[in-house]
Amino acid sequence: MILRLTGKILFCLLFCLSVFSCKDKNNDVIDPSIPKKDNIDRTIFVYISAENSLAGFSQENIDDMKKGLESTASDLNLIVYEEKSLYSYLWKLYNDGNGEVIQEMVATYYRKNSADKEFLAEMINYVFKEFPAKEKGLILWSHGTGWLPSANYVVSSTSSNIQSNDYSVFIDDLSSTQKPIQYSFGEDNYHNSYMEIWDLREALESTGIYFDFIAFDACHMSSIEVAYELKDVTSDIMASPAEIMGDGFPYNTIVELWQQEKFTVGEMCQKYYELYQEYSGTIAWIKTEHLEELRKYYSRVVNEFPYNFLNSTSDDIQQYGRSRIGYGNVFFDIEDVVRVLVPEMYDDFAPIMDKLVPYAASTENFLELPIDLDSFSGISVFVPEFKQNNRYHDAYMKLRWYDKVYVNRH
Repeated sequence: MILRLTGKILFCLLFCLSVFSCKDKNNDVIDPSIPKKDNIDRTIFVYISAENSLAGFSQENIDDMKKGLESTASDLNLIVYEEKSLYSYLWKLYNDGNGEVIQEMVATYYRKNSADKEFLAEMINYVFKEFPAKEKGLILWSHGTGWLPSANYVVSSTSSNIQSNDYSVFIDDLSSTQKPIQYSFGEDNYHNSYMEIWDLREALESTGIYFDFIAFDACHMSSIEVAYELKDVTSDIMASPAEIMGDGFPYNTIVELWQQEKFTVGEMCQKYYELYQEYSGTIAWIKTEHLEELRKYYSRVVNEFPYNFLNSTSDDIQQYGRSRIGYGNVFFDIEDVVRVLVPEMYDDFAPIMDKLVPYAASTENFLELPIDLDSFSGISVFVPEFKQNNRYHDAYMKLRWYDKVYVNRH
């Protein structure tokens, strides 16, 4: 396997590319000589937004992808956008058929904002135009906080510097110097930029591409609100209702799946769980075709039994957010919400969940957070009726899920 490129080699390559390749108006460099094949069955684009604390994991994950390509030469188009602090790179990874795995540079970019919705859409359009295929998969790799808005701050309720904006949450056991957690999906520290979940939806919708799957290598993205935002751009979603460890997906084994004639997102989830089952991990496979059926039933639950929510507490409901880092009382298991708060509606709700989530797996704890496997469905939901959640209302009302579920509260 070809080793990672050193700084000197990269410098030489960039110089050569600047001489022999095409430059666009933004001084980005694109190499037109990258080999392309017609009639390819599958293109998978891995979008790595790593101008943040996860930067050290990006090349590790790319190396794992290359390991997954070692055993066979296939027609898989595996394209990776890797953000660095100054330059970012678009790579094509492939087995050349002679026992070597190549990490070939397709393009370089200067000071791009990976958390900008227009740039994400631009990259998706470019990749799937230049590397067309029958099947299209998208991996979104970065920090994530589900649907939570980027103005979400984690500060002490006793601090004299309490933020006044409506999206704040106040956690007693954190110091006032705790760094703000400010991302829905993606974080670009250089541009101080984050992508709201509705911006992510707009970016994906603007491409006109319907993905065979979208997988989130990012925390807390298996929420019903996120899935509902993206139901019109993909048939399948892979995501975790809790956090994802820094090492991320087991790309070596998942890439092997991608090279098979057929695979399911459920098999990708199984590979993920096999890696983390002795430590901490949650994962779920969501079939978006069943979201509307579930939305209609859940709407009945909250609108026909409002006092069950208003007069209850969150104490007995499974959660996926760790209070120690500011996410208590935000990510509740959606099936457990119905089971605990409106048990008379649960028997008809559970079969819909079985169709929506054909595979879900979890360890008995995620770090210090206990997870009751009997209460684990794999998808979270926010409960705006709980009093401690009042500060999120303005942001929550922007979501398509809120608009369609809480029909009597507009």
